Amino acid sequence: MIPGVTVVDEQTTLDGELGIAVGRLESTSGLRQELIFSSASGRLIGERSLVVEDRDSSDLEPGDVWSWSVVRYWVRDGAPAGGTPNGALDVWGCVPGKQSGSWDCPQPEGE
Repeated sequence: MIPGVTVVDEQTTLDGELGIAVGRLESTSGLRQELIFSSASGRLIGERSLVVEDRDSSDLEPGDVWSWSVVRYWVRDGAPAGGTPNGALDVWGCVPGKQSGSWDCPQPEGE
């Protein structure tokens, strides 16, 4: 429903995982920006930029990859040592506020 956005099946990430790419041509750069999602889980697994138009400032040609990255996920049984249940809020001396999900934190010195 977004103008210029297309979906391309069976695209591969940099590390070889197969997925579905959702992309859009960025007319100012001449690059097609793509997000690649896992066909199985729907999670983001990578992204890439493809050259679509000739670029005078580079040796790359249409169809070449301009940039590429991979997104990886890990699930762990526990958190690293240290830290607190409420993260930095505990370190800063914050306490739960009166409303659900809110925090009351001390004002920094000098304010």
